[in-house]
Amino acid sequence: MIRILTVLIGIAAALAFGYLIVTLLLIAWFSRGVRPPEGANAVVLGCKVNGKEPSNTLARRLEKAREYLALTPECLCVLSGGQGPDEETTEAACMYAWLRSRGVEDQRLLKEERAVSTLENLRFSRALLPEGDDRIVIITSGYHGLRALLTARALGYRAGLITAPTKPVYVPYYVLREQAAIFVHCMDGTFLKSKWLANEKDRI
Repeated sequence: MIRILTVLIGIAAALAFGYLIVTLLLIAWFSRGVRPPEGANAVVLGCKVNGKEPSNTLARRLEKAREYLALTPECLCVLSGGQGPDEETTEAACMYAWLRSRGVEDQRLLKEERAVSTLENLRFSRALLPEGDDRIVIITSGYHGLRALLTARALGYRAGLITAPTKPVYVPYYVLREQAAIFVHCMDGTFLKSKWLANEKDRI
């Protein structure tokens, strides 16, 4: 009995280790981005707001959003993020103010202020996008790219990915958090419909 238990523990440990290695490699691979469909509208995923100002992580996402919008003057941009208990404003409102203060036109910015998760970010953003147009480019942090892309494709988007860098000191924590979240979504069926292995020609 003890031998059987030892073997089972060994198998479980090997599977867990394998999962961590595979997801680590995938997170690193997709952190480089995936080429968006031509003419794709942007969806910027919110994160921590300090009072009414974007955190360093959110500011880096917004820099990438501003760069993309400058290159695609015909595209819209959904700013998605609700308000946490320690935030003075919604993440969407914070992002809107940041981009407006840097010259992005008001009519291009759409605020989605309810979402409190990646799944809700992408689900609620659909109502603000042109009807029937499923082309988006997700703008988020590199560590978050894999889960965001999987979620978007599971929801039926034709999605690309633009990623922002993260301070190296924070990367281990965020990667571990992503590995846990990806495992949960694999178990709850969120990713079942996701065509997540983009073609090599789509890499940025």
